[in-house]
Amino acid sequence: MEHYWWGRLGLILLLIVGFSACKSVLSKKKMEEKLKHLEQFTYKFTDSSVPPPFHRSYRIVAEKDSLRLTVTSYGETLADKEYSMPENGYEMIGNALLKHKINKRFKEKKSNGCVGGTSEAISFGTKEAPNYFSAAVYHCGKDDYGNLIGDLDSFLLDIRPLTPDLKEVIKSTR
Repeated sequence: MEHYWWGRLGLILLLIVGFSACKSVLSKKKMEEKLKHLEQFTYKFTDSSVPPPFHRSYRIVAEKDSLRLTVTSYGETLADKEYSMPENGYEMIGNALLKHKINKRFKEKKSNGCVGGTSEAISFGTKEAPNYFSAAVYHCGKDDYGNLIGDLDSFLLDIRPLTPDLKEVIKSTR
């Protein structure tokens, strides 16, 4: 009889830990609700540490009626381009975030000293919650570290119409 209670207690503790882990990651329902009211969005790519002629980082910032693409190399602005935000621009971003399961990892994965990788960061907010979401991932070797999860490559393909000449702008800075 004593083993029975210990087994049940262990199961209860396991369920509590499992459910608390799920609560730390934003639920799909919470994301859907916030993304309906999206007012600001930022995507940032930081290149690996390579000599300045080859290093290219960029940031895409969407606010109200415009979207800005800024290309830098170690803090020096090489290109700065503004685009009109289409009427469905925020809807496009929100749908892509949901579709590609962009979210926060329950527990941040530490890099253990890996160096030389690239990083990506996403943040977005609403009028009521300007800093609602902020997460980053560091790609080093064949591993990903940080707290940003989801299919970032597919996400970027889905929002590409917002900055259709992204690759050309980056290429023009070389």
